[in-house]
Amino acid sequence: MMGQVACSDPDPDPYQPLTEECDACLLDRGTAGCGDQYRECEELPACDALVLCELRQQCYSEPADAGCAAARGCEDKVTQQELELGEAFEMCARETCGHVCGFAPP
Repeated sequence: MMGQVACSDPDPDPYQPLTEECDACLLDRGTAGCGDQYRECEELPACDALVLCELRQQCYSEPADAGCAAARGCEDKVTQQELELGEAFEMCARETCGHVCGFAPP
């Protein structure tokens, strides 16, 4: 099993170790996925970095209130707006894609 990847480590595919089905769900637009929330977040570089860090650190597979993102440095230098957009994506990911991705419930 691979070890934890630090947020600053180079990673050609930041969504790994997600499956193709999970990745597709996270990026699908409309009610089928979380692409709309991701695109809003993606417009702000720190929000995009937050989400990618949480995915790399597998924070969504832990309970939402576990503090994974803060403990693993994903929330460093993130504004309130970026944090809120990141949380909107996380909630969608857990609710809409949780069954496909194996994420913990919200």
